[in-house]
Amino acid sequence: MLGLNNPLIVSPDDTTLYTLEYVVDYGFGVSCSDTAQVLVNVFEAPVIETITTSICSDIAFDISPDGSLPGNYIPNNTTYTWTYVSNTSVNGLDDNATPSPSIVGELINTSSIPQVVTAIVTPQSSVAGLCEGEPFNINITVNPTPVVSVNTPVVCDSAEVTLSASVVPTGGTYSWLIDPVSISYGDTTQASIDVVTSTTTPFSLFYTVSGCTVQFDSTIIEIQQPVLSVSPVDTTICAGETAVFVATANPLNGSYVWSVAIHSLSVENILTISPSLTYGNQ
Repeated sequence: MLGLNNPLIVSPDDTTLYTLEYVVDYGFGVSCSDTAQVLVNVFEAPVIETITTSICSDIAFDISPDGSLPGNYIPNNTTYTWTYVSNTSVNGLDDNATPSPSIVGELINTSSIPQVVTAIVTPQSSVAGLCEGEPFNINITVNPTPVVSVNTPVVCDSAEVTLSASVVPTGGTYSWLIDPVSISYGDTTQASIDVVTSTTTPFSLFYTVSGCTVQFDSTIIEIQQPVLSVSPVDTTICAGETAVFVATANPLNGSYVWSVAIHSLSVENILTISPSLTYGNQ
């Protein structure tokens, strides 16, 4: 018995059927009655505990609360709206007032260190009643995009070069991808790698820190090896005479450096001049 009040005000915790009996007493021992019933369907609002996660700067994220976790109750097709707590080192803190099936966005960390952003999220059930749950927090660590640079060697013909990476922040892992035309290369998981190559060689470095990966692409550049010839290659002159040597080189526009060694022979009035030379860019 709930009482004789009309109207009846109730707030049940569970779905409840209420019965109302209406009685009219006509006197003379005569009374008549009728009954009516009302059903109050009670739907639970979503309940979601605080979520802590990390993302990479400038990479789209999509967070769907997990109804299987302890303390969570998430009806099917629950939607979310949210607002952000301000952080001056993070761009993309756009509030969302339109119900969404998950929490989505793209945040940009403008600093060189991880930044924490808090989203205050309000869940709403889409079943009958459209019950709105208490707001919960999502604490998001936005890791900065790693910064990577690698020296770009220039080589003549076959040569061994060292590729060295400079990274911010440090403490990550390295993965080098060297084009297969390379003759050989060293450990691909270190900050530096030795490469022996005989041609222009593309390479990539994948650097990962705090779950965020950046790719650096470049090329080991091989320049044309000069081809040099001298005519004549051997001559004999008498003392006081002049020998003329003509050098031909490809490519052009290089510089020439001649050096001469004089040897005393068994016949002293005969001198043989044996020049050697180098050719290269300066």
